[in-house]
Amino acid sequence: MTRSGLAIFLLGGVRIELDSSPVTGLASRKAEALLIYLAYEQQVKSREFLAGMLWPDSSQARGLANLSVVLTSLRKQLDPFLHTTHQTIAFVHDRDYTLDVADFERDIGNARRLQQQQGQITRAAAALLISATEAYRGDFLAGFSIRQAPDFEAWALLEQERLRRLALEAMHDLGNFYMGRGQFTTGIEQVTRLLALDPLREDGHRLLMRLLALDGQRASALAQFDRCFEVLRDELGVEPDDETAALYEAIAKDEFPSGQGVREAAPAIAAGQVPVAPSHNLPHIPTPFVGRELEQSQIAARLDSLDCRLLTLTGPGGIGKTRLALQAAGQRLATYRDGVWFVGLAALDDAAGIPSAIASAMGFAFSGPADPANQLVDFLRNKETLLLLDNFEQLIGDQSLDLVARLLAEAPGTQMLVTSRERLNLQAEWIVDVSGLPYPADSADPRAGHYAAVRLLVQHAQRLRTDFKLDATNQAAVVRICQMVDGMPLALELAASWIRALAPQEIVAELARGLEVLTTTARDLPARHRSIRAVFDYSWQSLSQEQQVALMRLSVFRGGFTRETAAAVADVTAGVLLALVDKSLVRPLASGRFLKHVLTNQYAESRLAEHPQLERQVHADHARYFAERLQRQEHGFYGSDDRNALGWMVAEEENIRRAWRWAVAEQDLTLVGHFLESFLYFFDIQGRYREGAELTQEALAALAPIDGESEPRFRRVLGRLTALDGGFRFRLGDFEGTRLQAERAVALLEPFRPLLDLGHAFLYRGIGFYGLGDLDRCLADSLRARDAYREAGHAWGEGAALDNAGTILSLQGHHDEGRRLHLEALEIAQKLGSRYLMAALLGDLANIETAAGDHDKALDYAERSLAVIEEMERPYMTATISRALGDIALQSGDYSAAEEHLAKALAIARNTGNRLDLADA
Repeated sequence: MTRSGLAIFLLGGVRIELDSSPVTGLASRKAEALLIYLAYEQQVKSREFLAGMLWPDSSQARGLANLSVVLTSLRKQLDPFLHTTHQTIAFVHDRDYTLDVADFERDIGNARRLQQQQGQITRAAAALLISATEAYRGDFLAGFSIRQAPDFEAWALLEQERLRRLALEAMHDLGNFYMGRGQFTTGIEQVTRLLALDPLREDGHRLLMRLLALDGQRASALAQFDRCFEVLRDELGVEPDDETAALYEAIAKDEFPSGQGVREAAPAIAAGQVPVAPSHNLPHIPTPFVGRELEQSQIAARLDSLDCRLLTLTGPGGIGKTRLALQAAGQRLATYRDGVWFVGLAALDDAAGIPSAIASAMGFAFSGPADPANQLVDFLRNKETLLLLDNFEQLIGDQSLDLVARLLAEAPGTQMLVTSRERLNLQAEWIVDVSGLPYPADSADPRAGHYAAVRLLVQHAQRLRTDFKLDATNQAAVVRICQMVDGMPLALELAASWIRALAPQEIVAELARGLEVLTTTARDLPARHRSIRAVFDYSWQSLSQEQQVALMRLSVFRGGFTRETAAAVADVTAGVLLALVDKSLVRPLASGRFLKHVLTNQYAESRLAEHPQLERQVHADHARYFAERLQRQEHGFYGSDDRNALGWMVAEEENIRRAWRWAVAEQDLTLVGHFLESFLYFFDIQGRYREGAELTQEALAALAPIDGESEPRFRRVLGRLTALDGGFRFRLGDFEGTRLQAERAVALLEPFRPLLDLGHAFLYRGIGFYGLGDLDRCLADSLRARDAYREAGHAWGEGAALDNAGTILSLQGHHDEGRRLHLEALEIAQKLGSRYLMAALLGDLANIETAAGDHDKALDYAERSLAVIEEMERPYMTATISRALGDIALQSGDYSAAEEHLAKALAIARNTGNRLDLADA
């Protein structure tokens, strides 16, 4: 951290910095000593006194002369911080400077004053002690000394001992503080540090023994007594006193209290009093709490931290913030001397009512005409309490936030746990984002019943139908409900409320029609929670018009979006996007993407549908953006940037699918054409042949009604789609279908040469002939494809066509000619940097060398191909190379290895549905 001004660090060594840079070049060590002494003592000192302290063996005149030399050295760099006269020198304390010892002593002093006022160490006092012990990085002036200045050395030693005692007492008190609150691990850390500084402190050993025993580390507690015994015997020649020995006996006989017992009576133990029932007004919840183990742990850790005074649970309405907050608060009833208080704010429409709501919850009555906020702050000033402020979002504004800020500043023992759909945006605020409960990704997951969303749905269903249980007949539907509502607890409860009238499968069907099924007539739910639409209506009303439009526009995305796409597609600025994040309507991910809860998105879509013209424009902008982006990055697939191109498509796949389907449904030939090369190639390169085939056939069916074969643009798009459909048919083993579709594509595209897509059509017709066993026609079409690609200037396609032609020649026994074409293609692939093409060519060269009987060369090519495939992280491509390795092993007589490789190829082929790989394997 960059620090302005002068900084003097004297604890744990000496470091002097000016504007974060070390102060160097001083005349001597005694120049540093002079600065240290003046800054620390904060008093005007006479020159004679300082000269006598630093140069006691010199005459007064010589000492004063030496003092002038070091003073001149200091003033060259630090003149603003020194005030000098002919007789005196002083440090100027109203300048911009920090002194770690001063900060340390100030925190200790403030903590002791609070402790004296409250009669015990409160959270606020403990926070100050923590700050002090963190500042105490080691002994005062550790490692710093000057020669022939015994008075300075004696002063330093006395201060060192005094400051060490303050630090040790602070650590000891913190150990007791944490023990009283059941935070044994943190207490152990404090006392361990204490004993590292002063291993002879017997009360420290006792405290550590207690903490270890309470933490369940009985053996360690007994071992700590042994260490105490040894250090006292070796250093002082004494044994531990009776209190320590008695503690050892109690722990050894298992008569020491359990950690749970101490946690339950924490404040009483901390104060040395009889435990009393904790004060609270938390409402009773009749249903068991389900899940949220991670969130509970996060909340406990935050509230345990003395740095956290304001913790806000944020999330959309219905996500379970209140229930989670009540669960967390209920586990901490013994932590706060003055209680835990639930303050419901949902019914308030004016922040002026917050002080009264808090006072009412705590049983505090205002008196006289004084401002209620002032009276509340005075009441809480010396209290140690947790306030659970529920449903804060509708009251966020200057008045409410000023009150929160005052409580943070003036009521140091008050901690606030807030639930809100929107963060408060205060510097002191800590955040825990609350999202849906986890649910299975696969409806057939055998552990489905262990997921919190499923458990909650089943629990609610069983309250209405005692015979309901999760079983094989309904698991798929139950999991689908959880998926459709994205684990939202309120939505799960509302969906389960239909279980007496509808089977889970019927609830799924209703959910697919819209949000209306998610409603209930339960009287014990607030009106705004009796339907999901009411929940979102409430949030919608809190948005500005600009934010409402942004939320509607963002509903077009699927699978999330980035800031770039939000701006380019939906015209949403970074400021508006941040506001939606703060209101829990959009969730940021660590990857840099943003997500909306599925029900939030469904609601926003319904709002968008109320504006048909805007809806159409948003979908058109979305489709245009992704189509044009795909077209711009086509070259990435055919070169060294294939990883980035593919990575972007993987991240945006759901958006690209949606944009593609919109373009197809609208019969927008320009946009469909932009998609073809990259989008469908994406499925081929990933081995997802069935999906690619389904998409091309859907598109062909959608375009079939168009009577436009005489129109060039339509013929080109139809030809390209037909050729791609042929390619996927080949992958899936429909070789006659491949040939027929490619024939149609050639007929449609031939008039437009030179044309890249004509190369595709010839290539696919050729592989169709290959699948049908007609190698001559396959070779002829592969060479036609090569020529078409050359005419179009598409080097990658030329390489792919040469690869196919080389393979056919090799199969026909023309190994030398096949090898030549493969090597020519490999040179093209290497120039392009296309790893996909290189991997295929190296695998085919391995096959050629295997057929030629050169197993060493074949193995070299196969291993190089495998290395490229692994670098690409495309495991499905290993089917071909595993088959090649199996052939090499088979011909080398290694039948075990051959079986292993061919079995692997077969498994991958079955997974991808590649019928040709299946046949070969």
